[in-house]
Amino acid sequence: MKQKGYQERFYRDWVGASELIHNRIIVGETDILISTDKSVESDFLTGKIKHYRAYIEDYIKKDKNFLTSLVPIDV
Repeated sequence: MKQKGYQERFYRDWVGASELIHNRIIVGETDILISTDKSVESDFLTGKIKHYRAYIEDYIKKDKNFLTSLVPIDV
């Protein structure tokens, strides 16, 4: 599902590696394309993304500046 303000990642079409296996994973604002030479279960990748997003989201609850800063901040 595309969220409001979503912009198509047109540059992904530039990857001409037809011999690779592509997995597109979307979790919240995370929208990534993983290209590998070996098959990886989408559920495994989604689980990892959710796991690490949880760390980031928990940190944002502690330090709201982390969410919006466009420059490095002390953590």
